Amino acid sequence: MFALDLAGHGEGPRLPHPDGDLGTLVEAVVPLLPPDLTVLVGHSLGAIVSLSVAVRHPGVARGLLLEEPPGTAGADAGQIADGIEAAAVVVRTDRETFWQRVRQANPDWADADLEGSVAALEMTDTPAVARALRSGVTWDLPALVASVQVRVPVLVVAARPPRGAHPAAGGSALVGTDREAVRGLVTEARFVELDGGHSLHRAQPDRMVEIISAFAASLLSSN
Repeated sequence: MFALDLAGHGEGPRLPHPDGDLGTLVEAVVPLLPPDLTVLVGHSLGAIVSLSVAVRHPGVARGLLLEEPPGTAGADAGQIADGIEAAAVVVRTDRETFWQRVRQANPDWADADLEGSVAALEMTDTPAVARALRSGVTWDLPALVASVQVRVPVLVVAARPPRGAHPAAGGSALVGTDREAVRGLVTEARFVELDGGHSLHRAQPDRMVEIISAFAASLLSSN
């Protein structure tokens, strides 16, 4: 298993120019990927980057697993950028308060996962990420899924949305027409819903490992 941070995120490479776009994120990731991947897994924006990598570089992996890929229906990139910047200010000025806020919002996370989440935000180049969001980082999630799945299998793992919940309140980032469209594009067995909010790998780590392992095994057995 190999894990990497997106450009501008955590320990990932810095964004090469101030107005990063989706293509910038994709091309920053590609040189870091090992050859002969069985499953390329992406979470949140990483899921969008994974799809875009597969579109631009066919054959990068035998299959894609998308954890909580965000749609853009109803999304406001400016508000997302504002939220990232506000969180960065809090974590850098009062880390303990921020840590406790994350703990309160995610009581089922292990301490190590919670600490990793906070530390990743501390290391993220938030001004560059916010600029990229405001400069027009956009995507069409259903179109990306449709384009990729004609070449390789796609498995989507999405949070089961509590009634009336929004991603900011711990709900799913895949909502509305985007969720309906993506669900319709993949087979029923390849749209998995779990309880746990946007970061399912932290809320249900054992279950996510099971899902990824089973998907990888199915890809290997089919060749």
